[in-house]
Amino acid sequence: LQQALQVVRNGRWHRLQEMVTQLVKCGVSADLTQFFQAEKPEHSFGRRHLARAIIDLKASRNFYHAFSFWLAKPEVAGVPKTRLPLKQGIELVRAAKGIPVLAHPPEDLDREFFRKWKSHGLLGIECEYPW
Repeated sequence: LQQALQVVRNGRWHRLQEMVTQLVKCGVSADLTQFFQAEKPEHSFGRRHLARAIIDLKASRNFYHAFSFWLAKPEVAGVPKTRLPLKQGIELVRAAKGIPVLAHPPEDLDREFFRKWKSHGLLGIECEYPW
């Protein structure tokens, strides 16, 4: 499980670096590159951290603007994520005596999806979300 999570963390780090590159090309100050230089790839950085850096640089006034204006740009939003396949994740979590829960599910999932993955060992889903 820890090895798989390290692969995902490394992927998040590389994605963040590519998103920073794209944001600078789109007009955010090149100072954005400085925000994450002292950090380590072992930390799990995501879009929220990037939005905070954009706000700190005064390129956005709040999270809503940072997400809807900068992070929604196709060249930024299109940077692919490193994902752990759901079946592999379930197996690894269960082998570690954990409870596999699907977090941040997309809106378009139906009952069939959940029936299928419940039969593969999924035990929960995040059901409370801001919208």
